[in-house]
Amino acid sequence: MNPSNVKGRIKTFRTNYFLAKEVISQSGFGWDPNTQLATTDVLTWKDYLEKHLEKESYHRKRVLYYNELSIIFRDDQATGRNAMTGNEAGRELPSLEEMSE
Repeated sequence: MNPSNVKGRIKTFRTNYFLAKEVISQSGFGWDPNTQLATTDVLTWKDYLEKHLEKESYHRKRVLYYNELSIIFRDDQATGRNAMTGNEAGRELPSLEEMSE
């Protein structure tokens, strides 16, 4: 296995983890660590899939190592929640005088 293969595998694990996490975070969904599947009742799946057809594979797709991947990738996805422009960030930095005190 070469570095390119490793990078590809990490990308696949990361993509699968975040897609599964998005499904599981929906109201009424859960995670079964024994089957490694997202769980909910039939009607909730039906309603969800009507709005998110691209997630249909997660209805029956096992996400191997989900719990382990949650440790690795837990908060590794940028949301922009605390984003600042360069000017905003510069205003929050202490001046040289303040730093020398």
